[in-house]
Amino acid sequence: MWSASGERFTLEQWYIAGATNERESTILVDGLRRNGIDASSHVFGVQRTSQEDRSKSPGLFGGSKDIPRYHSAEIARPENRWTGANRFGYANPDMDRAVDAWDTTLDRTARTQRLLEMERIAMTDLPTIPMYWNPRVMAWAAGLKGTVTNLTPDGGGERRLWEWYWES
Repeated sequence: MWSASGERFTLEQWYIAGATNERESTILVDGLRRNGIDASSHVFGVQRTSQEDRSKSPGLFGGSKDIPRYHSAEIARPENRWTGANRFGYANPDMDRAVDAWDTTLDRTARTQRLLEMERIAMTDLPTIPMYWNPRVMAWAAGLKGTVTNLTPDGGGERRLWEWYWES
Protein backbone atom coordinates (compact mmCIF):
# COMPACT_ATOMS: atom_id res chain seq x y z
CA MET A 1 0.00 0.00 0.00
CA TRP A 2 1.25 3.47 -0.88
CA SER A 3 0.66 6.84 0.76
CA ALA A 4 -0.77 9.83 -1.12
CA SER A 5 2.79 11.15 -1.60
CA GLY A 6 3.85 7.89 -3.27
CA GLU A 7 5.81 6.51 -0.30
CA ARG A 8 5.24 3.02 1.02
CA PHE A 9 2.65 3.13 3.82
CA THR A 10 3.85 1.46 7.00
CA LEU A 11 2.10 1.06 10.33
CA GLU A 12 3.58 0.17 13.70
CA GLN A 13 1.33 -1.71 16.09
CA TRP A 14 2.31 -1.49 19.76
CA TYR A 15 1.22 -3.62 22.70
CA ILE A 16 2.13 -3.93 26.36
CA ALA A 17 3.94 -7.18 27.18
CA GLY A 18 1.65 -10.08 27.98
CA ALA A 19 0.65 -13.36 26.36
CA THR A 20 -2.85 -12.20 25.39
CA ASN A 21 -1.61 -8.85 24.07
CA GLU A 22 1.12 -10.54 22.03
CA ARG A 23 -1.36 -13.00 20.53
CA GLU A 24 -3.81 -10.19 19.67
CA SER A 25 -1.01 -8.15 18.09
CA THR A 26 0.11 -11.09 15.95
CA ILE A 27 -3.45 -11.60 14.68
CA LEU A 28 -3.97 -7.89 14.01
CA VAL A 29 -0.67 -7.41 12.16
CA ASP A 30 -1.27 -10.54 10.10
CA GLY A 31 -4.67 -9.18 9.03
CA LEU A 32 -3.20 -5.79 8.13
CA ARG A 33 -0.47 -7.44 6.05
CA ARG A 34 -3.02 -9.60 4.25
CA ASN A 35 -4.75 -6.37 3.25
CA GLY A 36 -1.58 -4.85 1.81
CA ILE A 37 -0.44 -2.73 4.76
CA ASP A 38 3.22 -3.02 5.74
CA ALA A 39 2.55 -3.50 9.46
CA SER A 40 4.94 -4.47 12.23
CA SER A 41 4.38 -5.50 15.84
CA HIS A 42 6.35 -4.04 18.76
CA VAL A 43 6.33 -4.48 22.53
CA PHE A 44 5.77 -1.19 24.34
CA GLY A 45 8.22 -1.97 27.16
CA VAL A 46 7.62 -1.16 30.80
CA GLN A 47 10.29 1.53 30.62
CA ARG A 48 8.04 3.34 28.10
CA THR A 49 4.64 2.99 29.74
CA SER A 50 4.34 6.56 30.97
CA GLN A 51 1.14 8.25 29.88
CA GLU A 52 3.11 10.96 28.08
CA ASP A 53 5.27 8.53 26.11
CA ARG A 54 2.25 6.46 25.11
CA SER A 55 0.29 9.56 24.06
CA LYS A 56 3.11 10.93 21.93
CA SER A 57 4.09 7.67 20.19
CA PRO A 58 2.82 7.25 16.64
CA GLY A 59 1.21 4.06 15.47
CA LEU A 60 -1.62 1.81 16.49
CA PHE A 61 -2.01 0.66 20.10
CA GLY A 62 -3.61 -2.66 20.87
CA GLY A 63 -5.60 -3.17 23.99
CA SER A 64 -9.06 -2.85 25.31
CA LYS A 65 -11.15 -0.12 26.81
CA ASP A 66 -14.47 -0.73 28.51
CA ILE A 67 -16.18 2.49 27.47
CA PRO A 68 -13.98 4.95 25.63
CA ARG A 69 -14.28 8.50 26.94
CA TYR A 70 -14.45 10.70 23.86
CA HIS A 71 -14.88 14.02 25.66
CA SER A 72 -12.45 16.67 24.43
CA ALA A 73 -11.75 17.70 28.04
CA GLU A 74 -10.20 14.24 28.52
CA ILE A 75 -7.66 14.46 25.68
CA ALA A 76 -4.26 13.43 27.06
CA ARG A 77 -2.13 16.60 27.12
CA PRO A 78 0.48 18.34 29.29
CA GLU A 79 -2.16 20.23 31.32
CA ASN A 80 -3.57 16.96 32.71
CA ARG A 81 -0.17 15.23 32.91
CA TRP A 82 -1.07 13.07 29.91
CA THR A 83 -3.66 11.16 31.95
CA GLY A 84 -6.75 11.97 29.92
CA ALA A 85 -8.82 8.93 28.98
CA ASN A 86 -9.24 10.30 25.43
CA ARG A 87 -5.82 9.20 24.16
CA PHE A 88 -7.10 9.38 20.60
CA GLY A 89 -7.23 13.20 20.64
CA TYR A 90 -10.79 13.09 19.30
CA ALA A 91 -12.80 16.31 19.67
CA ASN A 92 -16.40 16.94 18.64
CA PRO A 93 -18.66 19.49 20.38
CA ASP A 94 -21.73 17.29 19.76
CA MET A 95 -20.02 14.39 21.50
CA ASP A 96 -18.99 16.66 24.38
CA ARG A 97 -22.63 17.71 24.86
CA ALA A 98 -23.79 14.06 24.69
CA VAL A 99 -21.18 12.92 27.23
CA ASP A 100 -22.04 15.84 29.54
CA ALA A 101 -25.74 14.93 29.31
CA TRP A 102 -24.94 11.25 29.99
CA ASP A 103 -22.91 12.22 33.06
CA THR A 104 -25.72 14.36 34.51
CA THR A 105 -28.84 12.37 33.60
CA LEU A 106 -30.45 10.08 36.17
CA ASP A 107 -33.55 8.88 34.36
CA ARG A 108 -32.87 5.43 32.85
CA THR A 109 -34.76 6.10 29.61
CA ALA A 110 -33.01 9.44 29.10
CA ARG A 111 -29.62 7.82 29.83
CA THR A 112 -30.33 5.21 27.19
CA GLN A 113 -31.07 8.00 24.70
CA ARG A 114 -27.79 9.77 25.60
CA LEU A 115 -25.89 6.49 25.15
CA LEU A 116 -27.53 5.96 21.75
CA GLU A 117 -26.59 9.51 20.76
CA MET A 118 -22.95 8.96 21.82
CA GLU A 119 -22.86 5.68 19.89
CA ARG A 120 -24.33 7.31 16.76
CA ILE A 121 -21.72 10.07 16.82
CA ALA A 122 -18.88 7.61 17.45
CA MET A 123 -20.00 5.30 14.65
CA THR A 124 -20.29 8.25 12.25
CA ASP A 125 -16.95 9.89 13.11
CA LEU A 126 -15.04 6.67 13.94
CA PRO A 127 -12.54 8.13 16.45
CA THR A 128 -11.44 4.53 17.02
CA ILE A 129 -12.24 1.28 15.30
CA PRO A 130 -13.30 -1.46 17.72
CA MET A 131 -12.06 -4.78 16.41
CA TYR A 132 -13.35 -7.16 19.06
CA TRP A 133 -15.11 -7.25 22.41
CA ASN A 134 -13.88 -8.95 25.56
CA PRO A 135 -16.81 -10.56 27.37
CA ARG A 136 -16.86 -10.41 31.17
CA VAL A 137 -18.42 -13.07 33.33
CA MET A 138 -19.64 -12.25 36.83
CA ALA A 139 -20.20 -15.39 38.86
CA TRP A 140 -21.26 -15.78 42.49
CA ALA A 141 -22.28 -18.55 44.85
CA ALA A 142 -25.93 -19.70 44.74
CA GLY A 143 -26.31 -18.78 48.42
CA LEU A 144 -25.49 -15.13 47.81
CA LYS A 145 -28.76 -13.24 47.46
CA GLY A 146 -29.68 -9.64 46.71
CA THR A 147 -27.36 -9.28 43.73
CA VAL A 148 -28.74 -7.30 40.81
CA THR A 149 -27.92 -7.09 37.13
CA ASN A 150 -25.84 -4.05 36.32
CA LEU A 151 -27.93 -1.86 34.05
CA THR A 152 -25.37 0.94 33.86
CA PRO A 153 -22.46 0.12 31.52
CA ASP A 154 -19.76 1.78 33.62
CA GLY A 155 -21.34 1.12 37.02
CA GLY A 156 -19.31 -1.92 38.07
CA GLY A 157 -20.52 -5.35 39.11
CA GLU A 158 -21.03 -4.57 42.78
CA ARG A 159 -24.42 -2.86 42.45
CA ARG A 160 -26.31 -2.28 45.73
CA LEU A 161 -23.71 -4.24 47.72
CA TRP A 162 -25.39 -3.18 50.99
CA GLU A 163 -28.41 -5.36 50.07
CA TRP A 164 -26.44 -8.58 49.58
CA TYR A 165 -26.84 -11.37 52.12
CA TRP A 166 -26.06 -15.09 52.53
CA GLU A 167 -28.95 -17.54 52.54
CA SER A 168 -28.22 -20.80 54.32
